[in-house]
Amino acid sequence: IVSACCVSGQHRRHLQAVIQEGNENGYWIGKLPDRKSTLPTLQLLCDCTTRWSSTFNMVDRVLMLNPAIQSFLLEMQNADISDLSMDAKDIDVLRDIHQVIEVPHIAHQPLSSERTPTLSMALPAYEVLTRQWTQLQSTIWELSHYIEVGLDKLNQYINEGRKTRIYALSMGMFQIFYSPCHH
Repeated sequence: IVSACCVSGQHRRHLQAVIQEGNENGYWIGKLPDRKSTLPTLQLLCDCTTRWSSTFNMVDRVLMLNPAIQSFLLEMQNADISDLSMDAKDIDVLRDIHQVIEVPHIAHQPLSSERTPTLSMALPAYEVLTRQWTQLQSTIWELSHYIEVGLDKLNQYINEGRKTRIYALSMGMFQIFYSPCHH
């Protein structure tokens, strides 16, 4: 969907026009979550293998703009890509995927800070990620295999990290910098 909608400047501009016209005409009223009546005039985001959370951000944006995307895909001039339109089941699956990849997205936020040492925060963040993904395995059983693959990789990182001397040193530094008695 993202590739098809962003393949040309013309498609990008047309999707923007669909969003704006829907906002102006009240077309999105009753079709958006949280009783919103307008969509933000944003572009779709592409996945980028070198940017952390880009897949999450891409899926998040598709879900946010979905009503406009569906209108865009079903317009006559887009008949060649109309088969990409998502039904309710497709959206439910995408929401489940979004929920699964949101966990590492949130866990990564404190680690991406430039102002704090992050090594000492990595393994605790990975452990939180492990707990949350384990909980999701029982609620989104359709994706449990994929969550398990992620958990296996995460456990490898955790086990390797615990073997290093630098991790032990960084944990000590974490206690010094973030201990309540030092503030």
